[in-house]
Amino acid sequence: MPTFFFVSGFIAYKAVEKWNTQFYVENLRKKALVQLIPTIVFFSLMSFYVGETPLRFFETGFGGFWFTFVLFEMFVLYFTLSLIGRYTSGLVFNLGLVVLIVTFWVILEFGSHQWWRILNLWELFTYFQFFAFGILCRKYGDIFMKCVRSDWFRTVVILAFVASLVLCFNNEFKSAMPQAYKIVSKTIVRYAGLLLVFVFFYSKSAYFESGARLSRVMQFVGRRTLDIYMLHYFMIPSINRYNISYLAPFVDAESMAITRFAISMGVAIIVVAACLFVSEVIRTSPTLAHYLFGAKRKK
Repeated sequence: MPTFFFVSGFIAYKAVEKWNTQFYVENLRKKALVQLIPTIVFFSLMSFYVGETPLRFFETGFGGFWFTFVLFEMFVLYFTLSLIGRYTSGLVFNLGLVVLIVTFWVILEFGSHQWWRILNLWELFTYFQFFAFGILCRKYGDIFMKCVRSDWFRTVVILAFVASLVLCFNNEFKSAMPQAYKIVSKTIVRYAGLLLVFVFFYSKSAYFESGARLSRVMQFVGRRTLDIYMLHYFMIPSINRYNISYLAPFVDAESMAITRFAISMGVAIIVVAACLFVSEVIRTSPTLAHYLFGAKRKK
């Protein structure tokens, strides 16, 4: 999830944008069309499918469909800070991001969780830092990409990720230094992991631009991530009440890691393929494609 929000923030920032009230409202309208309408529609359908009221998001929030709703909240914060920065300075924009990150961290540590569910605020407070990190990396892209291209940076990222993973699974470290363990497991491993993913795909950018079959497949799946996200809950066996308990011995914590990986990948590929098929059927209607998956209408 940190990587998804980092990439979202990285893509969201555009230095050429001319912020004013009209631009602000128009951008929010577009984001609402892509992120709110599909979330409400598919969450309501899922609620009805499992025998609950379709409007229960007014009481419980969006449950498993929280990602797009929280992303919209992040865009509201980003657009608002951009508008304020337009009439003040870029420093105010940067400072605003830092203030929000610190404020959200304080609320997570000391605030109450009782009223957060409706607006999925726990997810917003937890992951906004990665969205903001992506924005800042894009804003200062020359510096960031210089680091990404350097050998020392890649080496540090790989070593930091491996070391933090080792510490995350070290029970002695967890019991002896709980605060340090919390920093490693909640922060360091996440930032190192998302940077490792970014570095890997950047280093292989020539392959993805080559037009090879695997790269075309991955790019197609990448363009359909919203479709997959909205549809995949309808394909997950446990939600559909299919009995797959016979797989439990092969995917529990005691089984071989490669076995767990193979079974998980097999199920994931089947679910993604089913989502893509249903998505293509829905997309035969330009109207449904526009309102359910944010596809642009052909003029």
